[in-house]
Amino acid sequence: MKLKIRHTMEVLVLLTSLMFTQQSMAGDKPSVHGMLMFGEKKIFFSHLPMFHSPHDYQAIFSVKLRAQAKALYLADKKIHPAEKIYTFVPEVMVLPEALLKTKVFKGEIYRGHFERGGVLLGKDVQVEVDDLIVFKKFEPQAVKPTQATYMLFGQPEEYWLAHNIAKKPDFDHIAAVNIPGDSSIQQPTILLSLKNLDNTKPLLDGNSFEAISGGQTIKLESLRTTYLEFDDLSM
Repeated sequence: MKLKIRHTMEVLVLLTSLMFTQQSMAGDKPSVHGMLMFGEKKIFFSHLPMFHSPHDYQAIFSVKLRAQAKALYLADKKIHPAEKIYTFVPEVMVLPEALLKTKVFKGEIYRGHFERGGVLLGKDVQVEVDDLIVFKKFEPQAVKPTQATYMLFGQPEEYWLAHNIAKKPDFDHIAAVNIPGDSSIQQPTILLSLKNLDNTKPLLDGNSFEAISGGQTIKLESLRTTYLEFDDLSM
């Protein structure tokens, strides 16, 4: 069964990009933007956000790596199966310009969090932005949903959920998830409201739950957290 759901997030990405690209590139200062690195069949980056400029963006996107860098990353994951976190530290850049305009940058790969004892694996690694999953700038007037809201993306056997960050205080949560049965999603990203769960705390690992999108119910199971951060989004 294919999940025929409206392309809500495609519209969100497009509108956000058009609204903020020019003003952000003009107003944001160049900075270091640390990113979570995750996935195996397809590799994704998630910008590690905060609620102050120039880090006030939620940005998740798939990337293309050169063969040597990709092999290094995948081999290290195989050797260290208990390690959940890999991070990427790009060169100093203006985030919207790098993701929406130039789409190519270089940086360093770390096993673990680069600011919290991570181990450097590779330098001068070139990254090409492939597909944007979400790109949005945090707005002070944003209304935070009362019901838990996540974004679903990925492909069969490797689906992901990312918490839809809205307003301080909030949390960043990336988790692997299964869709039981013969199901596939037809849009790059689906925005989900999760049944009977409030938006103040993350989903618990190992649980099954139901979500709603476009009037359709989706059953999800076997959540496994890759990254969870509260502190950076409390300030």
